[in-house]
Amino acid sequence: MKRETFLEKEVGFKFRTEERAIIQSELDAFYKLWGDTETLFTSDEFAKAQDMNFKGKIVAGLFLVGVMLGKLDMLPNAGYAFDAAMVGMNEVKFLAPGYCGDRLHLEGELLTKRTTSKGHIVVTWRWTLVNQDNAAVTTGVNTEIFSKTMTT
Repeated sequence: MKRETFLEKEVGFKFRTEERAIIQSELDAFYKLWGDTETLFTSDEFAKAQDMNFKGKIVAGLFLVGVMLGKLDMLPNAGYAFDAAMVGMNEVKFLAPGYCGDRLHLEGELLTKRTTSKGHIVVTWRWTLVNQDNAAVTTGVNTEIFSKTMTT
């Protein structure tokens, strides 16, 4: 099944994915691969004791960016950067903590689209991870490159 990607979209195209929950087993697997996990990510008591208004242990920002963007991009109504290589991630900001059990969706907009001298298509798109309370958690701008063979 061919996914619809940014190749079929015009600059200004906006989208929103379905919600997806952050689940503990995925966090555990991520932290195991990551290795040296900070107490802020593993202990409710420690996180609540910090003077930062955390309601419990927070989700590592790298999980939000790496794992959640990848999984959200695979949802049935997403896939816009499917089979593209990410060549840049800019303006990434962590605006609010993420917690296990949060339900996130991705909102995005295609900002630019150009053809390189070699025939590849390069796109930039802004994204925001939004939680179940409609609060922006993380935002950034990605640059992706599509193979010229995908456009023929």
